[in-house]
Formats: sequence, structure tokens, C-alpha cells
Amino acid sequence: MLNFLIQFSSAVLKLNRLLGTRFVPDHPSNASPLGKSLYNIFSHHNTGNYLHRDSELQRVRFLIQNLQELEKFRPDLLRVYAKNLRKAGGSDSFYGARFEIDITASLLKKGISLNKGERPDLRINESQVSIECTSVRSRTAKANKDLTYKINASVFKKSKLGYANRSMALFIDITNISHLTSSFNPDEFRKAAINCQDESPFGALVLLVSLMNHDLDRFQTNYLRIDNPKISTDLLTFLNKYYSLGKHSVTDFDIPFEG
Repeated sequence: MLNFLIQFSSAVLKLNRLLGTRFVPDHPSNASPLGKSLYNIFSHHNTGNYLHRDSELQRVRFLIQNLQELEKFRPDLLRVYAKNLRKAGGSDSFYGARFEIDITASLLKKGISLNKGERPDLRINESQVSIECTSVRSRTAKANKDLTYKINASVFKKSKLGYANRSMALFIDITNISHLTSSFNPDEFRKAAINCQDESPFGALVLLVSLMNHDLDRFQTNYLRIDNPKISTDLLTFLNKYYSLGKHSVTDFDIPFEG
């Protein structure tokens, strides 16, 4: 128990510093999605549900890792994203910001120079390549339902914004709908993305799912990449270098309700 308490307290202290908030009793931050995650960790501990406790703690640690990477490489972006998390009015906006943090931190860790914008979300410096981030989720659907149609709806919605092009990749967080399916089958999600390509103005779709990898005892993000036949040379070169095609299998894993 002592080891858990030390780990938990350390995580809370790091979040307080990185986000500029306070996860302490009776503070408004406890009502946020992150505050509820911290509460769930302790609740799982008190009920002896150690598997869920440790998985949830790893998920929080992964956020801390991303925030520390922002702090190391782009402290200006840490301030922006920390503010976005603090101001998030609900779970959709919170986890949308959380997803963009994951993507941004991953790119910076790979040594990629970028700038954050709004339309699109991320621009790769000295390149025509850009990235738009979005998420698909269901708040009311029961588990076991096929929710891959939401990928098509998300691509259609983003396509109507008018600034997509063949040098832009659409990164889609599919963690929530993956969690709600009866059995996660990457081929079904890949098929749904392929079916969008004829009408999609994007150069590529990258579907990302957050999961707890029990084989390696770590929380991580895996991806499926689907290129448009008309993808630009710049984007193709970028993706081949940083999001290469290939098979990476994880045999023992859990997909959380959110990433």
C-alpha cells in the first residue's frame, strides 16, 4: 500500500505543477475528467480492484509524460494546452485537448519542428504538411454495437470545413468507440476509413487508439494509417518516416473508455 500511495501522491504533485492547478479536497478541479480519474484510482484501490487501479494510474502517468515532453521541448505549448485542459467544460473538450497533447508531444519527441494553430491544428515547419485532430465517441451507445460509421461521419464533417488538402493528414482518436465494441478488430476500422477515401480531401487518415499494454506494462497509443491514392509527396514522405506502415501486434491489452 505504501508504494501505491507514494506513486499516487507523486502523480498528483506533478499534475499540480504542470497544469497549474490543485487536485486537493474541495477544489473545483476535482470535478474535471482528470479529477474524476484520480478519484477512481483511489476508489479502485480501496475496493481491492488493483488491476483497474494500476491501469488508470498508468493512463494518468502517460498524460504526465506527454506534459513533461511539452515542458522539455516547447514550454510555450505546455502553457497553451494546460490552459485548454483547465478550461475544458466537459469530457468531449477535455479529451479532445488530451488527444492533441498526445499527438503534439509525440511529434516533438521525434524531433519534429511544428506550430500549433486552429485550422489546421498543427503545421509542420518548413513543409507543406499539416495535421488536423479530431475524435469520435459515443456517450449513449451500449457496448457491442458497431460504431465504425462514426469514422465516416467525422471525416465528412471535417471535409466540409474547406481547408483540407492532400498534404494534410486527419488524425482521429477512436479510443472511445473501440472500447465500446464487443471485440476490437482493427480491420473493421481500417475498412471504414478506406470507404471514406473517395470523398475525403485529406491526404491520409490516421486512426489512433489508446490502450494499456499488459505485455509491456505500459500505456501507449497505436495507430492505423490509411493513405488516399492522391496523397501528396510531402505527406507521404513524412508519414513513411514517422508513422510507417507495418504490423505491430499487442496480444494482451485493455482499451479504456477514453484515452
